[in-house]
Amino acid sequence: MRGGRGRGGLFERGPRPVNNERGPRPVNNAAQLRSTILNHQSNSIRRLQKDLKELRDSEIPLVGVSAAPLDDSIFTWHGNIRAPADSVYAGAVFHIEMIFPQDYPCSPPSLTIFACKINHPNVFGNVLCLDMLQPNSKGKWYEGWNSAYTVESVLI
Repeated sequence: MRGGRGRGGLFERGPRPVNNERGPRPVNNAAQLRSTILNHQSNSIRRLQKDLKELRDSEIPLVGVSAAPLDDSIFTWHGNIRAPADSVYAGAVFHIEMIFPQDYPCSPPSLTIFACKINHPNVFGNVLCLDMLQPNSKGKWYEGWNSAYTVESVLI
């Protein structure tokens, strides 16, 4: 059977080399590579695409919050959060970067706040520290990161 069973990687099966060495043949064409990547998306990529669609198509949009992935990496998102009008940060817009690990949603993203010094108990330097963004190491379902959290739940 040509190509074998299961899913392949970023290679395609070709004719067996003359010297009887085994192994896949690398993809040389950029279009083939894009097609191969799209056909073999990881669960993380599919989940981030679903989260993006949820943000864009939400019937009730998040007020004062926006985020989207960078053009060259779906694992890095930039966003803005506007401070509530009745807070000490009224009028401020916080620029954030969310970096998602390759095993998202099993592991939480990291959040960084750009270009501002903020005096807040959950901000250390420019890193946002929240219980929900910590790995769940205690085994309690209500503490730490849960794979049911989405990008929207992190932004809220």
